[in-house]
Amino acid sequence: MTTQGIIKPDEKVELIRGEIIKMSPMGTRHAAGIDRLIQLLYQKLGQKIILRVQNPIRLNNNSQPEPDLSLLIPRSDFYVAAHPCPQDIYLIIEVSDSTIDYDRNTKISLYAEANIQEVWIINLKEECLEVYRHPLHGSYQNIQKYSINERVFITSFPDIEFTMEEYEKMTTQGIIKPDEKVELIRGEIIKMSPMGTRHAAGIARLTQLLYQKFGNLILLGVQNPIRLNNNSQPEPDLSLLIPRSDFYVAAYPCPQDIYLIIEVSDSTIDYDRYTKIPLYAEANIKEVWIVNLKEECLEVYRHPLHGSYQAIQKYYRGESIFIESFSEIELTLIEILGNIC
Repeated sequence: MTTQGIIKPDEKVELIRGEIIKMSPMGTRHAAGIDRLIQLLYQKLGQKIILRVQNPIRLNNNSQPEPDLSLLIPRSDFYVAAHPCPQDIYLIIEVSDSTIDYDRNTKISLYAEANIQEVWIINLKEECLEVYRHPLHGSYQNIQKYSINERVFITSFPDIEFTMEEYEKMTTQGIIKPDEKVELIRGEIIKMSPMGTRHAAGIARLTQLLYQKFGNLILLGVQNPIRLNNNSQPEPDLSLLIPRSDFYVAAYPCPQDIYLIIEVSDSTIDYDRYTKIPLYAEANIKEVWIVNLKEECLEVYRHPLHGSYQAIQKYYRGESIFIESFSEIELTLIEILGNIC
């Protein structure tokens, strides 16, 4: 990833009306709900959308929030040149519990002023879906609530219905302050870096690619926590998980639940190689990929033994790769790297 400007590179933040706001960490149910929504939305909409998870959208010069989910008009460059703008957005989804007042009173008005056509709030407190449509003069003219047994559609896709029963309801919890986005690495709380456009585009490209290739064979976690041990709970860019019907709502995924971890790296390449990779090896994560934006290659780490990986290879454009757990499914480096490098 790349960072620039006055925001420190160790902070995960949103820019809201010119104010820098630190983002909240996810509880297990929040994370499980987002994972479930990612799978559900790709199952329903497929290549009709690009789906981004807690990635920036640019509303104006003073506001660059990072919604839980943004459904975007597909573009071949996956928005690598610049963060998406209001005209690129079909739908924004926010998952809210302790943040419900902030989302309703701050984020919703912000989205309405920017003319975002539709916003959903998954309201965990009231166990309902709030749908905001038809922005006019800085407020939404049509606001509706849907309960667990009702159906809803996205305005841009009226022929595709969703039900509240198609995903688990979530709550957020935990001892880390709700205004921080962090990882726990070897007992130390590390603030996470904000994303540049290349990093965000890379994650969006890979999210779409992996669901296209693997579908229901996997559950895909996007910057969600995994629990390695009592001292380490990192949040990889992507985690390919063994599917579970509860979407890991009871507890974060553990090493035995993980097929593959993917990190997208630019300015963080040394940190990913020398801090994260040994951590994953010690936890016996079978396979890790680093999408190396600087060298425009894929680094593949396999066969952990005594805290290090025994097989390390680099792959470049023109080559193909497979995940060891799915050796019959081939991916090309062109598909993985695309035009994000």
